[in-house]
Amino acid sequence: FSVILASFVFFVSSAVYSFMNRDVLSVYKVGSSRAAAVVAVMGRNVDIIDITGNAKSSEYVSKLADICGIRTVNTVSFMKNPYQSMAAFSERLALNSVGRVYVPENTYTGYDVGICGCEPEFFDKNGVFLDNGAYTIEAGTDGAVRISYKGSWEIISRILTDDFQES
Repeated sequence: FSVILASFVFFVSSAVYSFMNRDVLSVYKVGSSRAAAVVAVMGRNVDIIDITGNAKSSEYVSKLADICGIRTVNTVSFMKNPYQSMAAFSERLALNSVGRVYVPENTYTGYDVGICGCEPEFFDKNGVFLDNGAYTIEAGTDGAVRISYKGSWEIISRILTDDFQES
């Protein structure tokens, strides 16, 4: 009986926590200067931007997804040198549901090759602009990422540490 009660309390507390934090935007900068990614999480909205194109960044994102209980991802954007990352993210996010994948316009993806279970969409040299209504992300091919939330823009640093950070 105590196991059932503990499970019930856990699920109820998880639901309450999710409900209370549905309007909170968390931006995680994970990795190092050689293998870096930015992950924006707000309620059920999750967007991943791989800045460096190093396959190791998928490992950092995968660990963060496990810690935060992320199972559904809106977008994954590969900003530069996408080939290593596309394969690594496809493997690491195989159990996650991914809505859209963005790659640079000159990226060869092959015929009928899915990336993270999606057909990739292409962006030009200006980068990616994502707007889901709650927040907006601009990610350039130079590694610069800007996020707008409640009318103000924040520039996300490209110099990252090896530990998870939340800003």
